[in-house]
Amino acid sequence: MKKIPALLLFLITFQVDATIRHVPGAYLTIQAALNSCQGFDTVLVQSGTFNENLSWPATAGIKLLSSAGADSTTISGGQTGRVLSISSAIADTNTHISGFTFTDGYLYSGQGYGAGIYIINASVKLENCKVTGNHVYLPGGHGYGAGIHLDNSSTKIINCTISDNVIDSASWCYGAGIYISGGNPFISNVNIFNNRANSDSWCYGVGFFARANAIVTVERTTVSGNFSGDNASWYYGNGIYLGNVTATLTNVLVADNISGSGGNFNYGGGIFCDGNAAIINLVNVTVAENYRTANGMINGSGIYVRDATVIAINSIFYNPNPGSEGMQSLNGTLDILFSNVRGGYTGLGNQNVSPGFVGNSDYHLLPSSLCAGAATANGAPSVDRDGTIRPLPAATMPDQGCYEVDQSATALENAEDPKNKIFVYPNPVISGAPVYVRNITGAVIITDIIGKVYSKKFITESNNALSTLGLPAGNYLIHTMDGKSKLFQVAGKP
Repeated sequence: MKKIPALLLFLITFQVDATIRHVPGAYLTIQAALNSCQGFDTVLVQSGTFNENLSWPATAGIKLLSSAGADSTTISGGQTGRVLSISSAIADTNTHISGFTFTDGYLYSGQGYGAGIYIINASVKLENCKVTGNHVYLPGGHGYGAGIHLDNSSTKIINCTISDNVIDSASWCYGAGIYISGGNPFISNVNIFNNRANSDSWCYGVGFFARANAIVTVERTTVSGNFSGDNASWYYGNGIYLGNVTATLTNVLVADNISGSGGNFNYGGGIFCDGNAAIINLVNVTVAENYRTANGMINGSGIYVRDATVIAINSIFYNPNPGSEGMQSLNGTLDILFSNVRGGYTGLGNQNVSPGFVGNSDYHLLPSSLCAGAATANGAPSVDRDGTIRPLPAATMPDQGCYEVDQSATALENAEDPKNKIFVYPNPVISGAPVYVRNITGAVIITDIIGKVYSKKFITESNNALSTLGLPAGNYLIHTMDGKSKLFQVAGKP
């Protein structure tokens, strides 16, 4: 019979004997309940507002849970300091915090790090929480994350909102919403919006800031409506700043972030990527309607790359600015593929068309959008920002951007009986190779997405091959005489 290792037996014993500590039933304050915890205990908090500045104990696996959720359970810092500090390495992602609003943290002296939540050399699972209304006021100082500050942390942030947090008057305003330095954080289904920064010098990544060799994963997340004041000299990435990190952003919306009109250095209205150690992948990301007040110029209104290596696929970059959408400095590398870029951008499968958004800050695609079915399935996620299955319906090509539209409602995939649907295969097709069609007979034409005719042919069941000879890499439509059409892609030769 095998013996159970002593440490494992110790942990199992702790979890079996774990206690639920009720607030305010058995403990008047959350801090008192936390201080009483043994390993893997649960602190269960009833609805209400608790005015506390919490310091997490050096105890493994504590679960801090609310019984009624974040809308009914608030922890307020009372504008007298941080709301929550965690600095014990014993805290890892077995430490679970769920169902709270963290608000009214206020830092006005010392280090302006994490007025709402400050986690250093520790990690937690933060779920179903709101971090809102926290404030750093530090003239001439460092404001690093008014909402959340993570330093050397592998914290998981899931199903949370980070909003209306403010860094005011600091010279260094980095990440009013969330600041990350090092570590391996994971962020999923998070809304980061309406955070604000007012700097007299450096204003970087107002919504989201990450640096220092962090390995960052962000999925199904929105960074929107974040705003910087007019007093700074340097504005880098008003939505997101990524400096010397390894990052993967999938199904992310970066939209409606507004950069101040001051200063002479305004780069990356949506995203700024920096550092020769930075490797960044953007997959099905929508970067739209980010702009500078007074209609000022932004270098790289969608994305700016300085020294970093960035690959974007299946994405949309469409921002109202006289500057170009994507720019890179001398040592930067920006590859954009199978994406829609305002003004155009050289790359396999790219297009330059109006995205066909629903409108009014709703960046879902209309059924008629030319971004529908225009992405590549290679590397595409299986769901979109909303969790909708991608592609929709199955056996079609996925859409560009973070949202998937049902192509059965578009001309790209007819809604009738499957016997009447147009099928094109292979899709994509290598340039010069034949592409085959099914459920079509009669005359067809091939056009590009703006209507230029490339070829015509009469199709029968036994002669259903179309030549792609002479077609540059890109997106094309096969049109039938009865008004149906099907989009397909031509890829460059391997």
